[in-house]
Amino acid sequence: MKEDSKSIKKLHDLNLRIMGMPFSEAFVKVMSTYMITVEKLEKQSLISSKTIVRYRNGHTKYTKTTVVQICFGMQCHISTSQILLFKAGYVLGSSYEDVVYSLILENVKALDIYTANELIASVNNTLTFREDMITPFSE
Repeated sequence: MKEDSKSIKKLHDLNLRIMGMPFSEAFVKVMSTYMITVEKLEKQSLISSKTIVRYRNGHTKYTKTTVVQICFGMQCHISTSQILLFKAGYVLGSSYEDVVYSLILENVKALDIYTANELIASVNNTLTFREDMITPFSE
C-alpha cells in the first residue's frame, strides 16, 4: 500500500481528533471527513439509515458487528476503524470472530459489502444485511 505523506498526515490528524470524542461525535466527524452521507453509507454498509442516525445521535447501544459494517461502508483505514470500535466499547482480539472482523477491515478496498457480510455471517450464523437491499441477479 502506497500512501503519500499528505494522506498519512490527514489520517493521523483525524485519528487524533476523534480520540477524545464519544462514539457518536467521532462517527459524525469521520463521516464528514470521508464526505459520506447517511444515504450513501446505508447503501455501502447495508445498515438502515434509521440505525445510522441512531448511532450518530448516540441513541442506541452499539453492536460490534454494526460498527464493523459501518466502518467497512465508510472505507475507513484500519486505524480509524479500531478507534471507532474502541469508542463503541469494543477491541478486536484473537477470537475467531475478531480475526474475521480484522480481516474485513484490513481489506475494505478489496472486498464488496456482500462478501463482507457473508464473512460476518460465517461467524454469527446469520446474514446481517437487509433482504430488501439485495437486488436479484438478472441476465
